[in-house]
Amino acid sequence: MFAKKSFNPSTIRVFSFILAGIVLIGINVLLSGFAMNKVYRYTENKFLENYSLNSDGYAKSVEQILSKYISLLDYFDSDYISSSSEKDIQNYLVSLYKKIPKDVSSFAYTNLEGIVYLCNGVVFKTPKIDSFKKLIQNNSEFFISDPYISYMSGRTEIGFGKIVYDKNGSKKGCLNASISLDTLHELFSSLWIGNSQNFSIRAGNGMEIFNLNKTILDSHSVFFKPALIREEYNAFNVLVRGIVQSKTQDGENVLIFFNRIENTEWYLGLSVMENEYNGILRRHRFYQSFIVICSIISVMLILFLELRLTEYLRKKDLLASDYDQLTQLFTRPHFEQDAAKLLRRNKNSKFMLVEADIHGFKFINQNFGIETGDKLLSYFARLLSNHVEKSKGIICRGYADHFYYIMKVESVHKAMKEFKDHLAFINECIKNYEIQFFPKFGITFYIPQAEGLPEKSVTVQELIGQASFAKGTIKENILDSYAIYDSHLLKKSNRDHYIESHMKQALAEHEFFVMYQPKVDLKTDKVIGAEALVRWNSSKFGLLQPNKFIPLFEKNDFVKELDFYVYEEVFKFIRNCLDNNVPVVPISVNMSRNHSKPEAFMRRFKAIFDKYDIPPSLIEIEILERSVMDRQTLRDTTIMLHDSGFKVAMDDFGSGESSLNMLTNIPVDVLKFDKSFLDSAKKEDNSLDENATGLISSLINLGKQLNIQTLFEGVETEQQKNFLKDADCDYVQGFLYSKPLTEFEYVTFVRHHT
Repeated sequence: MFAKKSFNPSTIRVFSFILAGIVLIGINVLLSGFAMNKVYRYTENKFLENYSLNSDGYAKSVEQILSKYISLLDYFDSDYISSSSEKDIQNYLVSLYKKIPKDVSSFAYTNLEGIVYLCNGVVFKTPKIDSFKKLIQNNSEFFISDPYISYMSGRTEIGFGKIVYDKNGSKKGCLNASISLDTLHELFSSLWIGNSQNFSIRAGNGMEIFNLNKTILDSHSVFFKPALIREEYNAFNVLVRGIVQSKTQDGENVLIFFNRIENTEWYLGLSVMENEYNGILRRHRFYQSFIVICSIISVMLILFLELRLTEYLRKKDLLASDYDQLTQLFTRPHFEQDAAKLLRRNKNSKFMLVEADIHGFKFINQNFGIETGDKLLSYFARLLSNHVEKSKGIICRGYADHFYYIMKVESVHKAMKEFKDHLAFINECIKNYEIQFFPKFGITFYIPQAEGLPEKSVTVQELIGQASFAKGTIKENILDSYAIYDSHLLKKSNRDHYIESHMKQALAEHEFFVMYQPKVDLKTDKVIGAEALVRWNSSKFGLLQPNKFIPLFEKNDFVKELDFYVYEEVFKFIRNCLDNNVPVVPISVNMSRNHSKPEAFMRRFKAIFDKYDIPPSLIEIEILERSVMDRQTLRDTTIMLHDSGFKVAMDDFGSGESSLNMLTNIPVDVLKFDKSFLDSAKKEDNSLDENATGLISSLINLGKQLNIQTLFEGVETEQQKNFLKDADCDYVQGFLYSKPLTEFEYVTFVRHHT
């Protein structure tokens, strides 16, 4: 018999430790591999999704550029072409010759036989009518051709076509225009964002139309032929978007995200070097190996498990704190560190810091969902980054919808011009976005101290605070897009706070008073009326013009109380003139935009008016189409005023907010044209621009045809007066005749001019 072998307890512990370690290591390896594979697939999909969105964005931008030329065909298409002979069409096109934009190489009408009538009078039969035949034979209304050599200019051009129908609805021919490929290249080149990607455009047959960086792709490469890895077709089984693998001229692998361009047979391809894509795999393999090694070490050195795990998590947290996962921008802590370094290294340079967010973003999240809100933030981040990257600045996402960026600038004036240009670009992009949103910006500038003055230290946090304060002054008024911080802004904020806390007291103590600006008949040079204008003689600030307090009163709705105060002051003044045999002419009072309930307004207005027993013919009410009332309510208000015997004027007509079609709905008696008309008509040499004066004459004539009297504000020169008189304008108002007058000055003026 063999004796049983005994085991040393220490050996058993070591053996058990090793066995448990092997089991735990195996489990850790399997779990970590599974988890990292999941993370890798998620990251891979996000990578493809982000660049697909970028490709969609470029495609939409290209479509927007092309739509400008399609819109040109729509603009010049008319019933005249449908019903006219080809000779008349030719004459019509010749009349348009000077109206065709300069970037359009040719503009023509082509009949079904291929006879081309150019707007410069040239007529010829085109030798190449492939694209024309496609347009005539297909069901599409528009067609954009592939590049071709122009028969007339010898240059490579792109053609745009639009079907023209006769009165019976049959195809008659087409309007067509062309632009040079060089012009398109300039427009497409302006769309490029970033350095790690390139986009190009090719026809469906692989012919190259545009290639931003010709060294990246082989000029004979076709997007969707080499290795299609993702595709999407429409209902007609036409390939509309996808992803392919291809190669550069140097033989390097590249991913191409392509989209079909609407109304064309073109495809836009956004190419990204595959090493960026493979870098994700390499990083994740590194992380996987790192986790496995940490697992082995943690099992074998179990006493150090907590220490190792804490260190690993710390490293992961540090990585995550540098970049915002949604937008891929810096986080605010990283931004503040880099911005502080930028300021220290450039002590003698000027900087612009901006805080941006979105009006009512919480409302968007609540009503459209978090996913839609995140998509909007990513889109907004790209719009901001476009401007910041060009200026070599730094940008970050702070929290929620708040973004911050800083950049070096040459001057405040130039920086604000560039900012306004970028703001206009953002607003255009927003028009085409699926959800309308309104960004707002707070702006501050860092200006170094002049030489010889003590150095003033400013931190990034202080600049952020200043930008936030400036943005906070915008409040919820979506008409204001930005505010600039300076010492005056702080004073203005304090002043606005004081005004709001003392406005009721000021009204009770009659600090507000009325001035009168005469209106003059151009035919007789006699006073025919006046406009009542409110002023504020503040006990703290002195005399305040309306632009200092009216916008604030419109926001807090106190302007309605001020309106009724002014009405009573005017009625009281007219009653006093009548009682003292002073010459009286009609006086117009303003109905502020905040009034929204016509019946309540009329009740209170009539109650005040009836107290002074004056004829309603002496009162004219000036309304604004941009009031909070809808068009029908504004019409009802006008009719109620007429029924009570008052005249009604449309104030600030032509300021950019009034429209001609409202004249048929709202029966006003007088059109008051904003002074901006005369300002825009004045050229640098003080002469009047013919186009502007032609428009003014047409509007005056329109008023005559509608039996509406016309009055122009802002008349300051004899030249303006004489022009308006020749144009048959009825009345004028402006400094040429008189500035706003006090009651005593106004009475004296009326005595001498009636």
